[in-house]
Amino acid sequence: MLKTLYIKNLALLSEASIEFGAGLNVMTGETGAGKSIIIGALGLIGGERASSDLIRRGAEYLTVTAEFSDTEKDAAISAFLDENGIERQESLIITRRVTPEGNNTVRINSQPVTLAVLRELSGLLIDIHGQNDGKKLLSEKNHLAALDAYAGNGEKLADYRAVYYSIVSLLREIKSLKLSERERELLAEQLTAEIEELSEANLTDGEFEEKSRRLAFVKSAAGVADAVYSSNRLLSGDDDSFGVCGDLSQAEALLLSVGLPEEFPALAELQARLSALSLEARELSGELSAFRDSLGFGLHELDELQARLAEIRRVTRKYGGDEESAISLLESKTQELSRLQNADTAIDELERRRAAQHIVCTEKAAVLSSIRAKAAEDLARDIERELSELSMPDARFWAELIPLPKFSAAGREDARFLLSANKGENAGPITKIASGGELSRIMLALKTVLAKNDGIHTAVFDEIDTGVSGIAAGKVGRKLARLAQGRQVFAVTHLPQIAAFADRHFEIKKREDGGRTVTDVRILSDDERVLEISRMTGGETVTEATKLSARELIAASELQKTDAHS
Repeated sequence: MLKTLYIKNLALLSEASIEFGAGLNVMTGETGAGKSIIIGALGLIGGERASSDLIRRGAEYLTVTAEFSDTEKDAAISAFLDENGIERQESLIITRRVTPEGNNTVRINSQPVTLAVLRELSGLLIDIHGQNDGKKLLSEKNHLAALDAYAGNGEKLADYRAVYYSIVSLLREIKSLKLSERERELLAEQLTAEIEELSEANLTDGEFEEKSRRLAFVKSAAGVADAVYSSNRLLSGDDDSFGVCGDLSQAEALLLSVGLPEEFPALAELQARLSALSLEARELSGELSAFRDSLGFGLHELDELQARLAEIRRVTRKYGGDEESAISLLESKTQELSRLQNADTAIDELERRRAAQHIVCTEKAAVLSSIRAKAAEDLARDIERELSELSMPDARFWAELIPLPKFSAAGREDARFLLSANKGENAGPITKIASGGELSRIMLALKTVLAKNDGIHTAVFDEIDTGVSGIAAGKVGRKLARLAQGRQVFAVTHLPQIAAFADRHFEIKKREDGGRTVTDVRILSDDERVLEISRMTGGETVTEATKLSARELIAASELQKTDAHS
Protein backbone atom coordinates (compact mmCIF):
# COMPACT_ATOMS: atom_id res chain seq x y z
CA MET A 1 0.00 0.00 0.00
CA LEU A 2 1.20 3.52 -0.83
CA LYS A 3 1.58 5.16 2.57
CA THR A 4 3.09 8.55 1.76
CA LEU A 5 4.00 10.51 -1.35
CA TYR A 6 6.48 13.39 -1.12
CA ILE A 7 6.68 15.74 -4.11
CA LYS A 8 9.02 18.69 -4.59
CA ASN A 9 9.24 21.04 -7.58
CA LEU A 10 6.92 19.09 -9.89
CA ALA A 11 5.13 21.45 -12.30
CA LEU A 12 3.03 23.88 -10.22
CA LEU A 13 3.52 21.91 -7.02
CA SER A 14 6.31 23.46 -4.95
CA GLU A 15 6.31 20.89 -2.14
CA ALA A 16 3.82 18.48 -0.64
CA SER A 17 3.83 15.46 1.61
CA ILE A 18 0.63 13.44 1.23
CA GLU A 19 -0.39 10.60 3.54
CA PHE A 20 -2.75 8.09 1.97
CA GLY A 21 -4.78 5.34 3.54
CA ALA A 22 -6.32 2.01 2.74
CA GLY A 23 -9.50 1.79 0.71
CA LEU A 24 -10.64 4.44 -1.75
CA ASN A 25 -8.58 7.63 -1.95
CA VAL A 26 -10.37 10.25 -4.06
CA MET A 27 -8.83 13.43 -5.49
CA THR A 28 -11.02 16.27 -6.71
CA GLY A 29 -10.57 19.87 -7.76
CA GLU A 30 -11.54 22.35 -10.40
CA THR A 31 -10.40 21.82 -13.97
CA GLY A 32 -6.80 22.96 -14.32
CA ALA A 33 -6.12 22.80 -10.59
CA GLY A 34 -3.35 20.26 -11.08
CA LYS A 35 -4.91 16.88 -10.31
CA SER A 36 -2.77 15.40 -13.06
CA ILE A 37 0.35 16.36 -11.06
CA ILE A 38 -0.37 13.59 -8.54
CA ILE A 39 -0.85 11.07 -11.34
CA GLY A 40 2.34 12.36 -12.93
CA ALA A 41 4.24 11.86 -9.67
CA LEU A 42 2.96 8.29 -9.44
CA GLY A 43 3.98 7.79 -13.06
CA LEU A 44 7.54 8.86 -12.21
CA ILE A 45 7.57 6.34 -9.37
CA GLY A 46 6.33 3.81 -11.94
CA GLY A 47 9.37 4.45 -14.14
CA GLU A 48 7.76 6.61 -16.82
CA ARG A 49 10.06 8.84 -18.86
CA ALA A 50 10.79 12.20 -17.25
CA SER A 51 11.16 15.45 -19.16
CA SER A 52 12.92 18.51 -17.79
CA ASP A 53 9.69 20.39 -18.60
CA LEU A 54 8.19 18.74 -15.53
CA ILE A 55 10.54 20.64 -13.22
CA ARG A 56 9.04 23.70 -11.56
CA ARG A 57 10.36 26.88 -13.20
CA GLY A 58 13.52 28.10 -11.48
CA ALA A 59 14.07 24.90 -9.47
CA GLU A 60 17.33 22.95 -9.61
CA TYR A 61 15.62 19.55 -9.58
CA LEU A 62 12.39 17.70 -8.92
CA THR A 63 12.06 14.89 -6.41
CA VAL A 64 9.33 12.31 -5.84
CA THR A 65 9.53 9.88 -2.94
CA ALA A 66 6.99 7.12 -2.31
CA GLU A 67 6.82 4.97 0.79
CA PHE A 68 5.00 1.64 0.50
CA SER A 69 4.02 -0.29 3.63
CA ASP A 70 3.30 -4.00 4.20
CA THR A 71 5.52 -5.00 1.25
CA GLU A 72 7.44 -7.49 3.37
CA LYS A 73 4.33 -9.69 3.30
CA ASP A 74 4.42 -9.93 -0.51
CA ALA A 75 6.55 -12.89 -1.63
CA ALA A 76 6.98 -11.54 -5.19
CA ILE A 77 8.28 -8.18 -3.95
CA SER A 78 10.59 -9.81 -1.40
CA ALA A 79 11.97 -12.14 -4.08
CA PHE A 80 12.53 -9.20 -6.44
CA LEU A 81 14.46 -7.26 -3.80
CA ASP A 82 16.60 -10.31 -3.00
CA GLU A 83 17.32 -11.02 -6.69
CA ASN A 84 18.46 -7.42 -7.23
CA GLY A 85 20.53 -7.21 -4.06
CA ILE A 86 18.28 -4.56 -2.47
CA GLU A 87 18.09 -4.57 1.31
CA ARG A 88 14.67 -5.33 2.73
CA GLN A 89 13.29 -2.80 5.22
CA GLU A 90 10.08 -2.37 7.18
CA SER A 91 8.84 0.02 4.45
CA LEU A 92 9.82 0.12 0.80
CA ILE A 93 10.98 3.62 -0.16
CA ILE A 94 11.43 4.71 -3.78
CA THR A 95 13.03 8.07 -4.60
CA ARG A 96 13.42 9.59 -8.04
CA ARG A 97 15.27 12.83 -8.73
CA VAL A 98 15.36 14.61 -12.10
CA THR A 99 17.55 17.59 -13.05
CA PRO A 100 17.07 20.15 -15.87
CA GLU A 101 19.94 18.43 -17.71
CA GLY A 102 17.84 15.28 -17.88
CA ASN A 103 19.82 13.31 -15.29
CA ASN A 104 17.76 10.68 -13.49
CA THR A 105 18.69 9.30 -10.09
CA VAL A 106 16.61 6.40 -8.78
CA ARG A 107 17.00 4.80 -5.37
CA ILE A 108 15.13 1.90 -3.80
CA ASN A 109 15.69 1.64 -0.06
CA SER A 110 18.63 4.08 -0.51
CA GLN A 111 20.31 1.84 -3.11
CA PRO A 112 20.88 3.28 -6.60
CA VAL A 113 19.10 1.32 -9.36
CA THR A 114 18.33 1.73 -13.06
CA LEU A 115 15.01 2.85 -14.50
CA ALA A 116 14.54 -0.67 -15.87
CA VAL A 117 14.72 -2.09 -12.35
CA LEU A 118 12.29 0.58 -11.12
CA ARG A 119 9.80 -0.24 -13.87
CA GLU A 120 9.93 -3.94 -13.06
CA LEU A 121 9.40 -3.36 -9.34
CA SER A 122 6.65 -0.78 -9.84
CA GLY A 123 4.78 -3.35 -11.90
CA LEU A 124 4.42 -5.34 -8.68
CA LEU A 125 3.35 -2.31 -6.62
CA ILE A 126 1.04 -0.03 -8.56
CA ASP A 127 -1.23 -0.16 -11.60
CA ILE A 128 -2.09 3.18 -13.23
CA HIS A 129 -5.08 3.60 -15.56
CA GLY A 130 -5.15 6.99 -17.22
CA GLN A 131 -8.07 8.76 -18.84
CA ASN A 132 -7.22 7.19 -22.19
CA ASP A 133 -5.17 4.33 -20.79
CA GLY A 134 -7.33 1.31 -21.37
CA LYS A 135 -4.62 0.32 -23.82
CA LYS A 136 -3.14 -2.56 -21.87
CA LEU A 137 -6.46 -4.24 -21.11
CA LEU A 138 -8.08 -3.32 -24.40
CA SER A 139 -5.19 -4.15 -26.73
CA GLU A 140 -5.72 -7.59 -28.27
CA LYS A 141 -2.06 -8.54 -27.85
CA ASN A 142 -2.65 -8.59 -24.07
CA HIS A 143 -5.95 -10.46 -24.02
CA LEU A 144 -4.53 -13.98 -23.78
CA ALA A 145 -2.29 -12.94 -20.88
CA ALA A 146 -5.29 -11.37 -19.14
CA LEU A 147 -7.31 -14.57 -19.63
CA ASP A 148 -4.44 -16.68 -18.27
CA ALA A 149 -4.14 -14.38 -15.25
CA TYR A 150 -7.88 -14.74 -14.63
CA ALA A 151 -7.60 -18.53 -14.95
CA GLY A 152 -4.54 -18.72 -12.68
CA ASN A 153 -2.51 -20.39 -15.44
CA GLY A 154 0.87 -19.08 -14.27
CA GLU A 155 2.51 -22.40 -13.31
CA LYS A 156 0.97 -24.41 -16.14
CA LEU A 157 2.03 -21.80 -18.69
CA ALA A 158 5.57 -21.78 -17.29
CA ASP A 159 5.71 -25.61 -17.55
CA TYR A 160 4.46 -25.47 -21.12
CA ARG A 161 6.96 -22.79 -22.12
CA ALA A 162 9.88 -24.77 -20.69
CA VAL A 163 9.02 -27.64 -23.06
CA TYR A 164 8.24 -25.30 -25.97
CA TYR A 165 11.58 -23.51 -25.75
CA SER A 166 13.43 -26.82 -25.47
CA ILE A 167 11.84 -27.79 -28.81
CA VAL A 168 12.86 -24.42 -30.29
CA SER A 169 16.42 -25.07 -29.15
CA LEU A 170 16.42 -28.58 -30.63
CA LEU A 171 15.08 -27.30 -33.95
CA ARG A 172 17.80 -24.66 -34.02
CA GLU A 173 20.44 -27.37 -33.53
CA ILE A 174 18.89 -29.55 -36.22
CA LYS A 175 18.81 -26.63 -38.65
CA SER A 176 22.45 -25.85 -37.98
CA LEU A 177 23.39 -29.45 -38.89
CA LYS A 178 21.25 -29.64 -42.01
CA LEU A 179 23.77 -27.97 -44.29
CA SER A 180 24.64 -28.76 -47.86
CA GLU A 181 27.67 -30.99 -48.36
CA ARG A 182 29.74 -28.06 -49.63
CA GLU A 183 28.69 -25.85 -46.70
CA ARG A 184 29.58 -28.62 -44.29
CA GLU A 185 33.02 -29.03 -45.90
CA LEU A 186 33.73 -25.30 -45.71
CA LEU A 187 32.62 -25.11 -42.08
CA ALA A 188 34.71 -28.19 -41.22
CA GLU A 189 37.76 -26.62 -42.87
CA GLN A 190 37.28 -23.41 -40.92
CA LEU A 191 36.82 -25.25 -37.64
CA THR A 192 39.86 -27.43 -38.31
CA ALA A 193 42.05 -24.39 -38.98
CA GLU A 194 40.83 -22.66 -35.83
CA ILE A 195 41.34 -25.80 -33.74
CA GLU A 196 44.88 -26.22 -35.09
CA GLU A 197 45.72 -22.60 -34.31
CA LEU A 198 44.35 -22.87 -30.79
CA SER A 199 46.00 -26.23 -30.19
CA GLU A 200 49.39 -25.02 -31.43
CA ALA A 201 49.15 -22.04 -29.12
CA ASN A 202 49.03 -24.60 -26.26
CA LEU A 203 47.52 -22.09 -23.85
CA THR A 204 47.22 -22.71 -20.13
CA ASP A 205 45.05 -20.70 -17.81
CA GLY A 206 47.05 -17.94 -16.09
CA GLU A 207 50.07 -18.34 -18.38
CA PHE A 208 50.06 -14.72 -19.55
CA GLU A 209 50.18 -13.39 -16.01
CA GLU A 210 52.91 -15.86 -15.04
CA LYS A 211 55.02 -15.05 -18.12
CA SER A 212 54.54 -11.32 -17.56
CA ARG A 213 55.91 -11.61 -14.02
CA ARG A 214 58.86 -13.65 -15.34
CA LEU A 215 59.53 -11.06 -18.06
CA ALA A 216 59.63 -8.26 -15.50
CA PHE A 217 62.17 -10.27 -13.44
CA VAL A 218 64.30 -11.14 -16.48
CA LYS A 219 64.39 -7.51 -17.61
CA SER A 220 65.57 -6.50 -14.14
CA ALA A 221 68.07 -9.40 -13.96
CA ALA A 222 69.41 -8.58 -17.43
CA GLY A 223 70.30 -5.08 -16.30
CA VAL A 224 72.09 -6.44 -13.24
CA ALA A 225 73.91 -9.04 -15.39
CA ASP A 226 75.13 -6.35 -17.80
CA ALA A 227 76.52 -4.26 -14.93
CA VAL A 228 78.23 -7.29 -13.32
CA TYR A 229 79.69 -8.38 -16.68
CA SER A 230 81.09 -4.91 -17.41
CA SER A 231 82.56 -4.63 -13.91
CA ASN A 232 84.16 -8.07 -14.21
CA ARG A 233 85.53 -7.25 -17.67
CA LEU A 234 87.32 -4.23 -16.16
CA LEU A 235 88.76 -6.54 -13.51
CA SER A 236 89.70 -9.59 -15.59
CA GLY A 237 90.27 -7.93 -18.94
CA ASP A 238 89.39 -8.98 -22.50
CA ASP A 239 91.05 -9.34 -25.90
CA ASP A 240 92.09 -5.69 -25.87
CA SER A 241 93.37 -5.32 -22.28
CA PHE A 242 94.68 -7.33 -19.33
CA GLY A 243 92.28 -5.68 -16.93
CA VAL A 244 92.89 -4.78 -13.33
CA CYS A 245 93.85 -8.35 -12.41
CA GLY A 246 96.47 -8.52 -15.19
CA ASP A 247 97.92 -5.12 -14.29
CA LEU A 248 98.14 -6.13 -10.63
CA SER A 249 99.87 -9.41 -11.58
CA GLN A 250 102.46 -7.53 -13.65
CA ALA A 251 103.06 -5.07 -10.84
CA GLU A 252 103.44 -7.94 -8.39
CA ALA A 253 105.94 -9.73 -10.73
CA LEU A 254 108.04 -6.58 -11.12
CA LEU A 255 108.38 -6.09 -7.37
CA LEU A 256 109.15 -9.75 -6.77
CA SER A 257 111.81 -9.76 -9.53
CA VAL A 258 114.13 -7.43 -7.54
CA GLY A 259 114.15 -9.77 -4.55
CA LEU A 260 114.61 -8.28 -1.06
CA PRO A 261 117.71 -5.99 -1.02
CA GLU A 262 118.98 -5.39 2.54
CA GLU A 263 119.20 -1.66 1.99
CA PHE A 264 115.33 -1.50 1.29
CA PRO A 265 113.65 -3.26 4.27
CA ALA A 266 110.25 -1.61 3.60
CA LEU A 267 109.98 -3.32 0.20
CA ALA A 268 108.89 -6.63 1.76
CA GLU A 269 105.72 -5.08 3.19
CA LEU A 270 104.87 -3.46 -0.15
CA GLN A 271 105.42 -6.77 -1.99
CA ALA A 272 103.10 -8.54 0.47
CA ARG A 273 100.40 -5.90 0.16
CA LEU A 274 100.54 -5.97 -3.66
CA SER A 275 100.36 -9.79 -3.66
CA ALA A 276 97.27 -9.66 -1.37
CA LEU A 277 95.63 -7.02 -3.56
CA SER A 278 96.27 -9.07 -6.71
CA LEU A 279 94.80 -12.16 -5.03
CA GLU A 280 91.71 -10.20 -3.84
CA ALA A 281 91.12 -8.87 -7.38
CA ARG A 282 91.23 -12.38 -8.87
CA GLU A 283 88.90 -13.72 -6.16
CA LEU A 284 86.46 -10.81 -6.69
CA SER A 285 86.43 -11.45 -10.44
CA GLY A 286 85.56 -15.09 -9.81
CA GLU A 287 82.74 -14.16 -7.42
CA LEU A 288 81.30 -11.67 -9.94
CA SER A 289 81.25 -14.40 -12.59
CA ALA A 290 79.56 -16.82 -10.18
CA PHE A 291 76.97 -14.19 -9.20
CA ARG A 292 76.12 -13.51 -12.84
CA ASP A 293 75.69 -17.22 -13.49
CA SER A 294 73.37 -17.51 -10.45
CA LEU A 295 70.85 -14.96 -11.80
CA GLY A 296 68.97 -17.86 -13.40
CA PHE A 297 68.10 -16.89 -16.96
CA GLY A 298 69.48 -17.77 -20.33
CA LEU A 299 70.81 -15.41 -22.92
CA HIS A 300 67.76 -15.93 -25.16
CA GLU A 301 65.03 -16.04 -22.47
CA LEU A 302 64.10 -12.37 -22.81
CA ASP A 303 63.38 -12.76 -26.52
CA GLU A 304 61.54 -16.03 -25.93
CA LEU A 305 59.32 -14.50 -23.24
CA GLN A 306 58.46 -11.49 -25.36
CA ALA A 307 57.66 -13.72 -28.33
CA ARG A 308 55.44 -16.02 -26.19
CA LEU A 309 53.52 -13.12 -24.68
CA ALA A 310 52.96 -11.65 -28.12
CA GLU A 311 51.59 -15.02 -29.31
CA ILE A 312 49.26 -15.31 -26.31
CA ARG A 313 48.00 -11.78 -26.90
CA ARG A 314 47.36 -12.49 -30.58
CA VAL A 315 45.50 -15.74 -29.98
CA THR A 316 43.42 -14.51 -27.04
CA ARG A 317 42.52 -11.30 -28.86
CA LYS A 318 41.24 -13.42 -31.73
CA TYR A 319 39.55 -16.10 -29.61
CA GLY A 320 37.91 -14.64 -26.57
CA GLY A 321 40.03 -12.13 -24.65
CA ASP A 322 41.85 -14.37 -22.18
CA GLU A 323 43.35 -17.83 -21.89
CA GLU A 324 40.32 -19.34 -20.13
CA SER A 325 37.95 -18.15 -22.88
CA ALA A 326 40.28 -19.37 -25.64
CA ILE A 327 40.68 -22.79 -23.98
CA SER A 328 36.90 -23.04 -23.58
CA LEU A 329 36.45 -22.05 -27.22
CA LEU A 330 38.90 -24.77 -28.29
CA GLU A 331 36.76 -27.34 -26.46
CA SER A 332 33.52 -26.07 -27.98
CA LYS A 333 34.96 -25.91 -31.50
CA THR A 334 36.34 -29.43 -31.11
CA GLN A 335 32.88 -30.62 -30.05
CA GLU A 336 31.28 -28.70 -32.93
CA LEU A 337 33.66 -30.27 -35.44
CA SER A 338 32.95 -33.71 -34.04
CA ARG A 339 29.23 -33.02 -34.21
CA LEU A 340 29.57 -31.79 -37.79
CA GLN A 341 31.55 -34.85 -38.80
CA ASN A 342 28.83 -37.02 -37.26
CA ALA A 343 25.95 -34.78 -38.35
CA ASP A 344 23.65 -37.49 -39.65
CA THR A 345 23.80 -39.45 -36.41
CA ALA A 346 23.36 -36.24 -34.37
CA ILE A 347 20.34 -35.17 -36.44
CA ASP A 348 18.66 -38.53 -35.84
CA GLU A 349 19.19 -38.20 -32.07
CA LEU A 350 17.95 -34.60 -32.01
CA GLU A 351 14.87 -35.52 -34.05
CA ARG A 352 14.12 -38.33 -31.62
CA ARG A 353 14.33 -35.95 -28.69
CA ARG A 354 12.24 -33.33 -30.51
CA ALA A 355 9.49 -35.87 -31.25
CA ALA A 356 9.38 -36.90 -27.60
CA GLN A 357 9.20 -33.27 -26.46
CA HIS A 358 6.51 -32.56 -29.05
CA ILE A 359 4.26 -35.16 -27.43
CA VAL A 360 4.75 -33.55 -24.01
CA CYS A 361 4.21 -30.09 -25.49
CA THR A 362 0.97 -31.21 -27.13
CA GLU A 363 -0.33 -32.61 -23.85
CA LYS A 364 0.52 -29.46 -21.89
CA ALA A 365 -0.97 -27.22 -24.60
CA ALA A 366 -4.18 -29.26 -24.49
CA VAL A 367 -4.43 -28.73 -20.72
CA LEU A 368 -4.00 -24.97 -21.23
CA SER A 369 -6.62 -24.96 -23.99
CA SER A 370 -9.14 -26.78 -21.80
CA ILE A 371 -8.62 -24.42 -18.88
CA ARG A 372 -8.81 -21.38 -21.15
CA ALA A 373 -12.09 -22.54 -22.72
CA LYS A 374 -13.71 -22.83 -19.29
CA ALA A 375 -12.12 -19.56 -18.10
CA ALA A 376 -13.38 -17.72 -21.21
CA GLU A 377 -16.95 -18.66 -20.33
CA ASP A 378 -16.51 -17.68 -16.69
CA LEU A 379 -14.81 -14.42 -17.59
CA ALA A 380 -17.60 -13.47 -19.99
CA ARG A 381 -20.20 -14.17 -17.31
CA ASP A 382 -18.30 -12.14 -14.66
CA ILE A 383 -17.71 -9.19 -17.01
CA GLU A 384 -21.35 -9.10 -18.10
CA ARG A 385 -22.44 -9.12 -14.45
CA GLU A 386 -20.09 -6.21 -13.70
CA LEU A 387 -21.30 -4.28 -16.76
CA SER A 388 -24.90 -4.85 -15.76
CA GLU A 389 -24.11 -3.31 -12.37
CA LEU A 390 -22.57 -0.35 -14.25
CA SER A 391 -25.81 0.42 -16.16
CA MET A 392 -24.93 -1.66 -19.21
CA PRO A 393 -27.44 -4.52 -18.73
CA ASP A 394 -27.63 -5.41 -22.42
CA ALA A 395 -23.89 -5.62 -23.00
CA ARG A 396 -22.54 -8.98 -24.09
CA PHE A 397 -18.89 -9.92 -23.69
CA TRP A 398 -16.91 -12.71 -25.35
CA ALA A 399 -13.39 -13.98 -24.69
CA GLU A 400 -12.86 -15.61 -28.08
CA LEU A 401 -10.18 -18.28 -28.48
CA ILE A 402 -8.47 -18.30 -31.88
CA PRO A 403 -6.74 -21.57 -32.87
CA LEU A 404 -3.19 -21.19 -34.16
CA PRO A 405 -1.74 -23.28 -37.01
CA LYS A 406 1.29 -24.19 -34.92
CA PHE A 407 2.60 -23.99 -31.39
CA SER A 408 3.53 -20.57 -30.02
CA ALA A 409 5.20 -19.54 -26.77
CA ALA A 410 1.70 -19.19 -25.31
CA GLY A 411 0.15 -22.44 -26.59
CA ARG A 412 -2.07 -23.40 -29.50
CA GLU A 413 -4.45 -20.43 -29.42
CA ASP A 414 -4.64 -16.69 -29.08
CA ALA A 415 -7.49 -14.73 -27.49
CA ARG A 416 -9.37 -11.53 -28.10
CA PHE A 417 -12.12 -9.77 -26.19
CA LEU A 418 -15.26 -8.83 -28.13
CA LEU A 419 -18.25 -6.78 -27.06
CA SER A 420 -21.76 -5.97 -28.07
CA ALA A 421 -22.57 -2.85 -26.05
CA ASN A 422 -26.30 -2.77 -26.81
CA LYS A 423 -29.03 -5.25 -27.62
CA GLY A 424 -29.12 -6.21 -31.28
CA GLU A 425 -25.65 -4.93 -32.12
CA ASN A 426 -22.98 -7.11 -33.64
CA ALA A 427 -19.96 -8.07 -31.56
CA GLY A 428 -16.67 -6.39 -32.33
CA PRO A 429 -13.38 -5.20 -30.78
CA ILE A 430 -14.06 -3.23 -27.63
CA THR A 431 -12.36 -0.03 -28.80
CA LYS A 432 -14.51 0.07 -31.96
CA ILE A 433 -17.83 -0.87 -30.34
CA ALA A 434 -17.82 1.18 -27.12
CA SER A 435 -18.38 4.91 -26.69
CA GLY A 436 -16.20 7.01 -24.38
CA GLY A 437 -18.44 6.55 -21.34
CA GLU A 438 -18.91 2.85 -22.08
CA LEU A 439 -15.18 2.38 -22.50
CA SER A 440 -14.54 3.77 -19.01
CA ARG A 441 -17.05 1.36 -17.49
CA ILE A 442 -15.78 -1.59 -19.52
CA MET A 443 -12.24 -0.90 -18.33
CA LEU A 444 -13.45 -0.71 -14.74
CA ALA A 445 -15.37 -3.97 -15.15
CA LEU A 446 -12.33 -5.69 -16.63
CA LYS A 447 -10.11 -4.37 -13.87
CA THR A 448 -12.57 -5.39 -11.15
CA VAL A 449 -12.74 -8.97 -12.43
CA LEU A 450 -9.07 -9.38 -13.31
CA ALA A 451 -7.86 -7.71 -10.12
CA LYS A 452 -8.55 -10.90 -8.19
CA ASN A 453 -5.38 -12.49 -9.57
CA ASP A 454 -3.06 -9.63 -10.59
CA GLY A 455 -1.38 -9.41 -7.16
CA ILE A 456 -1.04 -5.60 -7.31
CA HIS A 457 -2.01 -3.81 -4.10
CA THR A 458 -2.52 -0.25 -5.42
CA ALA A 459 -4.67 0.72 -8.42
CA VAL A 460 -4.89 4.27 -9.78
CA PHE A 461 -7.77 5.49 -11.97
CA ASP A 462 -7.32 8.89 -13.59
CA GLU A 463 -10.72 10.33 -14.56
CA ILE A 464 -12.32 6.96 -15.16
CA ASP A 465 -15.62 8.88 -15.04
CA THR A 466 -15.07 10.30 -18.53
CA GLY A 467 -18.40 10.21 -20.39
CA VAL A 468 -20.23 8.87 -17.34
CA SER A 469 -23.04 10.69 -15.52
CA GLY A 470 -26.23 10.22 -13.56
CA ILE A 471 -27.08 6.77 -12.25
CA ALA A 472 -24.08 5.22 -14.02
CA ALA A 473 -21.76 7.57 -12.12
CA GLY A 474 -23.07 6.30 -8.80
CA LYS A 475 -22.57 2.73 -9.95
CA VAL A 476 -18.98 3.50 -10.97
CA GLY A 477 -18.41 4.94 -7.49
CA ARG A 478 -19.86 1.83 -5.86
CA LYS A 479 -17.72 -0.37 -8.09
CA LEU A 480 -14.56 1.55 -7.13
CA ALA A 481 -15.50 1.24 -3.47
CA ARG A 482 -16.00 -2.49 -3.86
CA LEU A 483 -12.67 -2.82 -5.65
CA ALA A 484 -11.09 -0.89 -2.76
CA GLN A 485 -12.22 -3.51 -0.27
CA GLY A 486 -9.31 -5.77 -1.24
CA ARG A 487 -6.72 -3.17 -2.27
CA GLN A 488 -5.85 0.50 -2.15
CA VAL A 489 -7.53 2.50 -4.91
CA PHE A 490 -6.91 6.06 -6.11
CA ALA A 491 -9.47 7.88 -8.24
CA VAL A 492 -9.26 11.33 -9.82
CA THR A 493 -12.82 12.43 -10.54
CA HIS A 494 -15.09 15.35 -11.41
CA LEU A 495 -18.25 13.58 -10.26
CA PRO A 496 -19.76 14.00 -6.79
CA GLN A 497 -21.41 10.56 -7.05
CA ILE A 498 -17.93 8.98 -7.13
CA ALA A 499 -16.30 11.36 -4.62
CA ALA A 500 -19.00 10.52 -2.07
CA PHE A 501 -17.64 6.95 -1.80
CA ALA A 502 -14.18 8.12 -0.68
CA ASP A 503 -12.54 6.72 2.41
CA ARG A 504 -10.11 9.66 2.16
CA HIS A 505 -10.92 12.75 0.15
CA PHE A 506 -8.14 15.05 -1.12
CA GLU A 507 -8.66 18.48 -2.64
CA ILE A 508 -6.29 19.72 -5.34
CA LYS A 509 -6.43 23.50 -5.44
CA LYS A 510 -4.60 26.21 -7.37
CA ARG A 511 -3.73 29.57 -5.81
CA GLU A 512 -1.39 32.52 -6.27
CA ASP A 513 1.63 32.97 -4.02
CA GLY A 514 4.14 35.79 -4.50
CA GLY A 515 3.07 36.38 -8.08
CA ARG A 516 3.35 32.70 -9.00
CA THR A 517 0.72 30.02 -9.40
CA VAL A 518 1.06 27.08 -7.04
CA THR A 519 -0.93 23.90 -6.44
CA ASP A 520 -1.84 22.66 -2.96
CA VAL A 521 -2.94 19.17 -1.91
CA ARG A 522 -4.76 18.60 1.36
CA ILE A 523 -6.99 16.01 2.97
CA LEU A 524 -10.51 17.24 3.72
CA SER A 525 -12.27 17.01 7.03
CA ASP A 526 -15.88 15.78 7.09
CA ASP A 527 -17.27 19.33 6.96
CA GLU A 528 -14.85 20.38 4.22
CA ARG A 529 -15.79 17.30 2.28
CA VAL A 530 -19.44 18.33 2.37
CA LEU A 531 -18.49 21.74 0.96
CA GLU A 532 -16.36 20.21 -1.81
CA ILE A 533 -19.10 17.81 -2.92
CA SER A 534 -21.55 20.71 -2.76
CA ARG A 535 -19.27 22.66 -5.10
CA MET A 536 -19.02 19.66 -7.42
CA THR A 537 -22.82 19.40 -7.43
CA GLY A 538 -23.89 23.02 -7.69
CA GLY A 539 -20.87 24.98 -8.86
CA GLU A 540 -19.39 28.00 -7.08
CA THR A 541 -22.61 28.85 -5.25
CA VAL A 542 -22.88 26.65 -2.17
CA THR A 543 -26.27 26.79 -0.46
CA GLU A 544 -27.82 24.98 2.44
CA ALA A 545 -29.75 22.93 -0.09
CA THR A 546 -26.57 21.81 -1.93
CA LYS A 547 -24.88 21.04 1.41
CA LEU A 548 -27.89 18.97 2.48
CA SER A 549 -27.78 17.16 -0.86
CA ALA A 550 -24.05 16.51 -0.39
CA ARG A 551 -24.60 15.09 3.12
CA GLU A 552 -27.35 12.83 1.82
CA LEU A 553 -25.13 11.64 -1.04
CA ILE A 554 -22.27 10.85 1.37
CA ALA A 555 -24.63 9.07 3.77
CA ALA A 556 -26.15 7.00 0.96
CA SER A 557 -22.68 6.09 -0.30
CA GLU A 558 -21.54 5.06 3.17
CA LEU A 559 -24.61 2.87 3.50
CA GLN A 560 -23.88 1.19 0.18
CA LYS A 561 -20.26 0.62 1.27
CA THR A 562 -21.50 -0.98 4.48
CA ASP A 563 -23.88 -3.24 2.53
CA ALA A 564 -21.02 -4.23 0.21
CA HIS A 565 -18.85 -5.21 3.18
CA SER A 566 -21.56 -7.27 4.84
